[in-house]
Amino acid sequence: MRKLSHNIRISVLTCLFLGVSLAVAGAAHATWYYTHGNSGHIQDDNLVTSYPNYLGWGLDFGLQPGNFTWVHFAVPTLGGGTKGVRYIRLKFFTGSNDAWVSQIDVYDNEILFQTVTGRWANGTFDIQLNLGQVWRINRGLGISIRVNAGVESMDHRFVFESAGANFVNFVAPASSAATPDSVEMGVGQ
Repeated sequence: MRKLSHNIRISVLTCLFLGVSLAVAGAAHATWYYTHGNSGHIQDDNLVTSYPNYLGWGLDFGLQPGNFTWVHFAVPTLGGGTKGVRYIRLKFFTGSNDAWVSQIDVYDNEILFQTVTGRWANGTFDIQLNLGQVWRINRGLGISIRVNAGVESMDHRFVFESAGANFVNFVAPASSAATPDSVEMGVGQ
């Protein structure tokens, strides 16, 4: 009986210690914020074909062959410099190998602080991009996506379902290199 009460005391003390540890540590302060694809803005809407269709769940449009344009998203933002972003996510579809996304630019208001290039074509993509470090967001997070249509007689359709970012508490680095304010406008990292 004495051994049983000793084990119970150890278990209670262990639970108490773990509970206090979790309470002191607090919750992780990372939050994903998304916007629906239907909030996307096509920069050169004169280059789209019979669309765009702004649907309840997304943006669906075709691009004239031999052209490119940008689709811009304003992601709901916790600004004021207290939050930062390291990861963004995009979900989209391209209709063929001749319809592709080639560049993704990430902005804090008018300041371009990251450019990601690649070739995403012919299918549905749900991508998470690592921006390399936590970037402080002072004003508003913008994601701009370059869409391209080749000249082949193929489907040049694009569908955007969502754009988002993972906001975390921003802790100022030892140098100011990790803030969009220190990056020249128009220059990606």
